[in-house]
Amino acid sequence: TEARKSMMLNIFHDLRSPLFAVSNGLETLESAPEALPALLPALRQRVEFLRRLTEDLFLAAKLEQKQLLLNEDRARLEALTAAVCSACQAEAAHKGVELWTDTGTPLPVWGDAVRLEQILQNLVTNAIHYTPSGGRVTVVCAAENGQACVKVTDTGCGMDKDTLARIFEPFFTTKKQGEGTGLGLALAEQIISTHRGHILAESTLGQGTTFYIYLPVLEQQRAREQVQWGVDHKLRILAADDNKKVLNLLEKDFGRFGLEVLTCSRRGEVRTLLETQPFDALAIDESLTGGSGVEFCMSIQGKYPALTRIVMTSSPTREIVDARRHGVIDGYTLKPVSAATLLEEIRACRRSEKQK
Repeated sequence: TEARKSMMLNIFHDLRSPLFAVSNGLETLESAPEALPALLPALRQRVEFLRRLTEDLFLAAKLEQKQLLLNEDRARLEALTAAVCSACQAEAAHKGVELWTDTGTPLPVWGDAVRLEQILQNLVTNAIHYTPSGGRVTVVCAAENGQACVKVTDTGCGMDKDTLARIFEPFFTTKKQGEGTGLGLALAEQIISTHRGHILAESTLGQGTTFYIYLPVLEQQRAREQVQWGVDHKLRILAADDNKKVLNLLEKDFGRFGLEVLTCSRRGEVRTLLETQPFDALAIDESLTGGSGVEFCMSIQGKYPALTRIVMTSSPTREIVDARRHGVIDGYTLKPVSAATLLEEIRACRRSEKQK
C-alpha cells in the first residue's frame, strides 16, 4: 500500500542520515585523530538516535505481529507518574521550565509498569521539549468515571488542527531531523490500547497541548471483565507450557479476573495433576517437551469427559484442525495467549458441547 511504501521511505531516511554522519565522522578521525573531543558529542548523539530508532522499530514490529508479551501485574499509575516527573525535573530546570505535579490520587491499574512508564516518559519529555523557557508543564493524576487518568499539559507552541490529526501516525514528527523517531506517540497509542485504555490530545496553536491517558481502574476493570467473559469463580484451569515466562504471565493475567490457574511445564506433571486434582479445562502448548499437545490430549481421550481441552498454538496446523474435528481436542487459541482469549475459547467450547 501507499502508506506502507511511505513508512519504508521514512525508515530508510531516518537510518541513512545518522549513518552518514557517523561514517563521515569516522573518516575525519582517521585523518585527524585530534578532532575526537570535538566530534564525540555529535557521534554519541547520532548513535543514541540509531539505538532509539532500532528499539522503536522492533517494538512496532512486535505490536504489528501481536507478539508483544506484556509483563502485566498490579501497578500504581500515580507512583509511576511521580517517578517519571522526578527524573525529568533536572531536564526541566535546565531549560527554565517549571514542572508542576499532582500525583496524590491513588490509581491502581493492571498493566506492564515498564511500558506504562515508557509512555509517561515520552509525554513528559515531549512537553518539556516544546515548552519555552519560563513556561510550565503540569502533570495531574485523577480518577474520572471509574478510570485512571493522567493529564500532561504544556504551555508550548501548540498545534493546528491538521497537525493534531496526524500526531499518532507512525514517523510523523514536528521535531527537527534527528531529534525524534516519529514513533513515540504511535507506539504509545498501541500500547495503551493493549492495556484496554485510550490516549487523547487537545491543542491550541500558540497556547499549548494537553495529552490524556485513560486506563481502567483495577477493581472496576475486574468487575466488568468478569461479566464480559462469564467468569465462574469455581473454574479450575491447568496450563502447561515449557516457557516459564508464558506461565508467569498467565498466572498474573488470570489474577486480574480473580482466578487462579495451576501451571506446569512437563507432560508428566500434567498427567499427575489431572489424576490427583479435578480440573474444568486444560490449556496445553502445541510443542510441549516430549511430544505435541495434541498427542497428549489423544493419550487421555475419554478419561476426563468433563475436561475442556485447549491447545495453545502459533498457527493452526493440520494436526490441530483434524484433532478438533475428530474430538481429540475441544478447541485451540492463538499465541500470544491471554486469560481473556483462553476464557473466551473455553466458553465457546462449552457452549458448543451443550448444543450437541
